[in-house]
Amino acid sequence: MKRKTKRKILTYTVCGVVAIGLSVGAFFLFGQREAKSAIVSVGLQQFANEAYLAVAAPAGENLSFTPEWFDNTLQGGTVSAITVTALPPVTEGRLLIGHSEVSVGQTIGRELLSMLCFVPNEGICESDFDFIPTTLSGSSGYSLRCHLSVTDTVNCCPSANKSVTAVSTHSTLTLTGALSAEDPENEEIRYEILDYPANGTLSLDPLTGNFSYLPTGNFSGTDSFTWRAQDIRGNFSDAETVTITVRAQTTGYLFSDIESDNIQSAALRVTEKGLMGGEATGGKHYFHPHRALNRAAFVTILLEAAEVKAPEATDTGYSDDAEIPMGMKGAIRYAREQGWLGEDTAFRPNDPITRAEAAKIAAKVLELSAPGYHETVEDFTAIPVDVADAIYAIYEGGYISTMTDGSLAPLGELTRGDAAKFFARILDGKA
Repeated sequence: MKRKTKRKILTYTVCGVVAIGLSVGAFFLFGQREAKSAIVSVGLQQFANEAYLAVAAPAGENLSFTPEWFDNTLQGGTVSAITVTALPPVTEGRLLIGHSEVSVGQTIGRELLSMLCFVPNEGICESDFDFIPTTLSGSSGYSLRCHLSVTDTVNCCPSANKSVTAVSTHSTLTLTGALSAEDPENEEIRYEILDYPANGTLSLDPLTGNFSYLPTGNFSGTDSFTWRAQDIRGNFSDAETVTITVRAQTTGYLFSDIESDNIQSAALRVTEKGLMGGEATGGKHYFHPHRALNRAAFVTILLEAAEVKAPEATDTGYSDDAEIPMGMKGAIRYAREQGWLGEDTAFRPNDPITRAEAAKIAAKVLELSAPGYHETVEDFTAIPVDVADAIYAIYEGGYISTMTDGSLAPLGELTRGDAAKFFARILDGKA
């Protein structure tokens, strides 16, 4: 049974990296046709409904397979055979085992999978075929589609950003975050989980990388999950592991003016460590997450969170020293002496600190280097050159996140809620 499908010609960006002329992978995107069989497993059914497999090779080469590639499609399962349920249209190419054409309904054993290949017709950029995998435990019962691409040259692998490697939350609170990756050809990227956490429920949006994690019951301790990114041609990034620390609540309360579980957990974390705090009124506790944090408080808390020991001082050397609280002078004087605060003669301790100012100071204190520029942020072109390195280093390190509109807003004020997440991230790195 051969199918006629509407095709479109794709354009490709040339990649000059020398690599193996075969790209393989699986990415979650489109629903697939279901084979006419009984439901074997809800998990396999969900996988079949979401999975979209991809193989690519440069023009002039056949698209080849290996048994290990098919294992990879099931994320670790061992495929003993496949049954082909739909062939590529003859106008696009031929699916072969050696020199013999494959037929619909044909079962191909594992020992022959390395002889399977697609030979595209001249000028064809894409095609596909469907198959049902059989593992050592039996047939999955569901048909998967493999997308076949012919590119101008070898397509390069995406790279996973390591902005999310160690995160934390508290029992009963949902942790949210975003995985990110970059593709050399700027093609679409999809995200997938390789190993799920053992002590919580993880949800992932494969298109955006946004994830949420809810600890099971009153679990506290360490959990983790492993993920990778893949581009539309089937190239994988290296696998990355996210370690999650789940802490039991010790304050005995939640802040009534915080809606976000992420900010709630960060506020509890910095409160438990004595870095920041809220106020109790009428039996409720308030953190005031939307209020700005001033420059003096930011520098003082930053050094304490980073475990930088500053000697006490009675004078900072700034022209507005009288405005700086006595308990903060040691940290501010030390930061100035280290060259972390710039060359201004006035410190302006009571001014709200901007996100750019916080980034420039913290990048020096934490010795962070800029990983590169992120054209994915909405205000990429508006970020001043003199703060770009610092704010991208802080962003890549997971100390700040984009605003709701996707911008980094470097000139915006750093709120107490943002500061709590900032300092909690530092504490996570020290744990």
